[in-house]
Amino acid sequence: EWVVAQRAPLVAARTVAREFFASEAGDRRPNWRQLITGEKRVADVDGIGPVCTDDDHEALDGNVYSCCPEPIVEVDSPAFGAYLVELLNADNGVGDPV
Repeated sequence: EWVVAQRAPLVAARTVAREFFASEAGDRRPNWRQLITGEKRVADVDGIGPVCTDDDHEALDGNVYSCCPEPIVEVDSPAFGAYLVELLNADNGVGDPV
């Protein structure tokens, strides 16, 4: 019981996120990637977002175009963005965003 009680906030957060993504993307749960939201060098990933499913946009391309699905979330740290991508993809049961 203690373990369940301690994990309750995490379970609740995951439930809310799952419901949000379901309302945005239907049954398809997005695969996440790091991306570049601003006018920065290619190495400066400063955000995360769902992998774009447009046929003309490569899944690993970190740029954001009008075809890219929302939400696009800016983060200050590439390391933190990588962590969030791993968490979101783990909840989806997917691996690398390809």
